[in-house]
Amino acid sequence: MYSSVAEKNNTFDDETTNNSTTKNAFSLAEKKYRLKVIETIRVDAKTGRRRKSGKLVEEIDVSETIDFDECVGHESSSAMRVSKLKEEEKKQTFKAKGGVEEVAAFSRFANAPSRERPRVWKLLDHPGAYYVQNALDLREQRELIMHCVKILPERPNKTNHWQRLGKPLPADLYRAAKAGLYLNEEENGWMELEKPPKRGDGMESRAARHLLRKLRWATVGAPFDWTKRVYEEERAPEVDERIKRACVKTLEIVFGKEAAFVEKGEDKFFDGQVGLANFYAPGDTLNGHVDDAEMNLSKPIASLSLGLPAIFLLGQKSKALKPVTALIVRSGDAIVLSGESRTMFHGVPRVFSDGETLMSSSKTFRFPEALESAFDDDDDEFLLNFAKRTRINLSLRDVR
Repeated sequence: MYSSVAEKNNTFDDETTNNSTTKNAFSLAEKKYRLKVIETIRVDAKTGRRRKSGKLVEEIDVSETIDFDECVGHESSSAMRVSKLKEEEKKQTFKAKGGVEEVAAFSRFANAPSRERPRVWKLLDHPGAYYVQNALDLREQRELIMHCVKILPERPNKTNHWQRLGKPLPADLYRAAKAGLYLNEEENGWMELEKPPKRGDGMESRAARHLLRKLRWATVGAPFDWTKRVYEEERAPEVDERIKRACVKTLEIVFGKEAAFVEKGEDKFFDGQVGLANFYAPGDTLNGHVDDAEMNLSKPIASLSLGLPAIFLLGQKSKALKPVTALIVRSGDAIVLSGESRTMFHGVPRVFSDGETLMSSSKTFRFPEALESAFDDDDDEFLLNFAKRTRINLSLRDVR
């Protein structure tokens, strides 16, 4: 038996891969957590020929990642003292791994049940960076997933399909995917095929379901011109209020009331003028980069996670520098970058599939069961199936 290794690296970021022979700290961390597919090859005993016999996923070591889901309070009074001790042990472990400290969430959110209560963790090696557990409740998560999948791929928002084709897709991509329709490029519309497409005839790639699965990003508000490195604010669509409320709420949990909206004409702590929705399939990556295109880098970025769990890396202002902190991010949680961390490298080297298990750590990554239960209508089955195979990252920032 002979094995060859090939990495799956579906990357959809502006940052190109670092080809330097000397690996820096951030690149090494990315390589450590990326999906590696091992292609197994069988040697025929009689002829000596080598033939492909299957594929295996090489297991990664997540012992150095920080998983805040392991540090959750309990309501049971009988287990309270034991759980508190274990929680304190976990907090100490987190500190040892990456300089993490829990800070008080804004008091308005303090009365929620313990498992739903927002918790804020300061990342001490990255000044101004915070991880927010339970930033979004189940209703908010469901509504945002629906909005990202059904509304954001539509005009006037731009997507990776618009960039690839040079023109927008016809309206109602989600409806077309659900109905099993295909792209009619000549008439720029959707059509139903009389017979199933034949393999290799090119129609499979025109299936609306295929196009929905290949959705990788959609703009929120003004799109970004990568050539001029400016936001196209003229005639840009307004940011949906649901997205803005969710991000402002996240910042309010961390910073308090100064993150809330104020009257027009006054200086705003955060206005949420532009954003981006990234769609990841299991195994996809987002190369390390810095969000530095905005004129005012003093304003924070709120980044919301929906759907599948993933590994998020946060480094320093240079890829060469340590430390690089690896976080397990889960649906309904958020990351806030402000202050110095606003210009630190960050990326996503790994997205886990639903039910993926790491045998070495006995850790299983899942789409949240409680969130799955929130999709209770028959009409939501198609949307739920898409969500269970996808991680959506929804970020919002200020341009000015």
